[in-house]
Amino acid sequence: MKALRPLGFGLLLFVLPLLLGYLVVGPRTPVGRNSDSVTGIGHKAFRLLLEAQGWDVQRFGRGVEGLPALGRSAFVAVEPGPLLFREDGAFARPLLRFVEAGNGAVLTLGPDPDRSAESDDRAQIFGTEAGRAIRVARAVEEEARARQNAPVRTSTTPSSVPGPRPTGGPDETDSWPASRLGAFLGLPLSEERLWTRTATLGAELTGPLALGLGESPRLALTRPRVFGPITETSSVSVLLWADRQPLVVGIQRGKGRLVLLAEPRLLHNGAIGRATHARVAVALLDALALKGRARVIHLEEWSHGRADAQNIFGLVAGTRLKWLLLQLALIGGVWVVLVAPPRRRPVPKELPPRRAKHEAIEAVATLQLRAADLNGATAALITLSQRHLGRLLSPGQPLSTEALSVALAQRLGRSEAELQALFDPTVPNLRAFVARARALQALRVQVEAKAASPHRPAA
Repeated sequence: MKALRPLGFGLLLFVLPLLLGYLVVGPRTPVGRNSDSVTGIGHKAFRLLLEAQGWDVQRFGRGVEGLPALGRSAFVAVEPGPLLFREDGAFARPLLRFVEAGNGAVLTLGPDPDRSAESDDRAQIFGTEAGRAIRVARAVEEEARARQNAPVRTSTTPSSVPGPRPTGGPDETDSWPASRLGAFLGLPLSEERLWTRTATLGAELTGPLALGLGESPRLALTRPRVFGPITETSSVSVLLWADRQPLVVGIQRGKGRLVLLAEPRLLHNGAIGRATHARVAVALLDALALKGRARVIHLEEWSHGRADAQNIFGLVAGTRLKWLLLQLALIGGVWVVLVAPPRRRPVPKELPPRRAKHEAIEAVATLQLRAADLNGATAALITLSQRHLGRLLSPGQPLSTEALSVALAQRLGRSEAELQALFDPTVPNLRAFVARARALQALRVQVEAKAASPHRPAA
């Protein structure tokens, strides 16, 4: 059991911080634009919808450099952050190879820079008064810009100027222009807005994908984004139009297909249940033409920051750092097992008898010697030795020097004259004192041994 104590201590050293971190911090409720968030701008409803359609949805919490070259699967990035297509997509080239190998990908534009459009959607749901006030305020703003000879935004101008951003909200993801996605794909992509459309006055959807969306499909969003004019070719086609503006574009790359969505807000938890948005979400995956293959979706989460550990449990189980931590734990466990067995010989239970009494007798004599009193030291040594020997031979009854010599002679088989010479208090020098002290110590040890085994015959 003693050998298991270091092992238990090592396990406690690793497990206790994890438990404390979980109890004190606990799992934080996911917020923001990710597939675990239940907020209005989250994508959890979209993920559950895909799972209900039979897709095997796997969160992809790292850069696209780790995508497999072959896999017969789909990559879906909803409102990706600016890191995904940074430097004109220089780090996202493996995604193109992934598609060219026969897989599919659904890419959307980033978060809407006009954050007031999201709040306008909620205003339209609760009434039209807030929307009317916003339109009046926007008209006043445009009039003021016109007076300052500033360009006024129209429906044909790409919306690159962000609207007012609410403060204190859960979302912290920055947006990015459509030109960045266009540079990555080698296409002249731009974005525009349907300024007159609101959540109640939706945009009409037409095109190849609209055939499976039911009767009179509409896009129920406020000021939705669309792509600028796109020249269709054999590899580039518009799959869905919103008020005759490109909303969904399909691009053939090698053996696979990319589907681009201009307005990802229709996939939000707060909007996917409106109009025909849920059917549009399903149609995006159907447009990849992956039927009959492995129905696996890599749902991109890295650019949202979702891969960052929320607590120490997230660090251990949710990131690739878990392999390093497991290796360190394994090394620590092996080290504990190796050092657990004792390296020294066990201490015997039977210890040699203590010589405290002899040391005390000699210590008193030593004190006398330090006082330069050789005779006094000899007298103290002899007196204390006689008392100790008398208690061993005749407990409770003091013995004189002669009686003690007789008793010792009978017990040890030694001559009385030799024993009386040991009790002589006069010594000529220090060397004689040391010899007398050793002789008296040997005598005490011999008597103690006899007292311990009284039935043993004398030598």
